[in-house]
Amino acid sequence: MINDIFDDVGFGVGCALYADDGAIWKRGRNTKQVISGMQTAINKVEEWSIECSFKMSTSKSSYMIFSRKKEDFKDIKLLLYGKPLEQVKSFKYLGMWLDGRYTWNKHIEEIDKKCRRVLNVMRAIAGKEWGAERDSMITIYQALIRSTVDYGCMIYGSASESLLIKRHLYNIKKIVGKKCINGRNRKEEVIMTRMRLGHSRLNASLFIIGVHETGLCENCGEKETVEHVIYNCKRFDEERKELISYLNERGKVNKDLTYLLGYDFNRDRVGYRMLIEYIYTTGLSERI
Repeated sequence: MINDIFDDVGFGVGCALYADDGAIWKRGRNTKQVISGMQTAINKVEEWSIECSFKMSTSKSSYMIFSRKKEDFKDIKLLLYGKPLEQVKSFKYLGMWLDGRYTWNKHIEEIDKKCRRVLNVMRAIAGKEWGAERDSMITIYQALIRSTVDYGCMIYGSASESLLIKRHLYNIKKIVGKKCINGRNRKEEVIMTRMRLGHSRLNASLFIIGVHETGLCENCGEKETVEHVIYNCKRFDEERKELISYLNERGKVNKDLTYLLGYDFNRDRVGYRMLIEYIYTTGLSERI
């Protein structure tokens, strides 16, 4: 029934509906015409709700003006059921915090707060010599931090570099990275950590954030993941012979990343060095 709520909002009015979360908008240079069009659209939605015996909450409804002008919009009023709607400077819609000047400052601040709360929990459940295992910590990171950062990143990625890198998100990754360093070369540890966490510039990762069209390997036509480039990609068959031979000698022939990126292999100095050399020889160090 609710699917036709915006059918009669009028020409030039955009709309979006997901479950019971709805939004309508109108753009233009003439403020009075835009406000008039929006009020007409709201009236149509109000009429629909009365016909369907369905009443919307005025306290949970609000409006926001998107503009980079310095003009004061405080005198603008929009009514629903004869009651004025609240004008807000930021609003959360489908998990994204929208702000009137398109800076994404509020959304990035909320990501920062949420991720830091999770980091505090991670600090509480594990230390260098005690607590949860690495696999458990990686699972927590991927489920609660990476998913938060990745959600909508193709949209809020248009924020200023100073906001993304210097103030918030870079600091989160820096803190996470510190927990994985064990005295080895920092660049190598960064590569190993990215492979464990799934953060990379491989096509499968780029596809998730909307940067790559298919996420497939250009040579094999398969999904280009960390597992694919290490074990299966035909382009690197010659380079991986020594590494695969070493794994076969130890009975690790099932091509399982759990061992290759796990704690036991990390203590294997020879195997660890072979993996790092493979990453550098193939040029994958620039894409991971």
